[in-house]
Amino acid sequence: MSKKEWENGIVKYLNQVFIYTKERKDKWTILKKAPFEGDCEDYSLTILWHISGRMWKSFWWSQITGKAKLLICTLPNGVSHVVLQYDGMCIDNIQKRWVTKGYMISEGYKFYIFLWPLANTALNMTFRRRWL
Repeated sequence: MSKKEWENGIVKYLNQVFIYTKERKDKWTILKKAPFEGDCEDYSLTILWHISGRMWKSFWWSQITGKAKLLICTLPNGVSHVVLQYDGMCIDNIQKRWVTKGYMISEGYKFYIFLWPLANTALNMTFRRRWL
């Protein structure tokens, strides 16, 4: 099985067991028990967690090296949203598949620029986290 097939298998599995739930208080959570219930950042973090082999070292290393980034954006309706960018491709709980950032922009996503996306992820997970 190729790396891309493996990653797509993870996405297919998570899409089958992910249930979107709007949170009252935003928590950046890696969902560890199916069914996975959460919102956009929980979806992105969980995809990254599984792609990282469910290992903290790989999870953080992919962000330190810039291979993975959690990008903050707004949707066409103005709602704040989080997208995972990994190896130059993007995925979120709306598209539910790997697409380019350019495609998302053409769909009306507006991305914010963060100088340190890793710091944003670490801070949000530390101060808003909930472990399941």
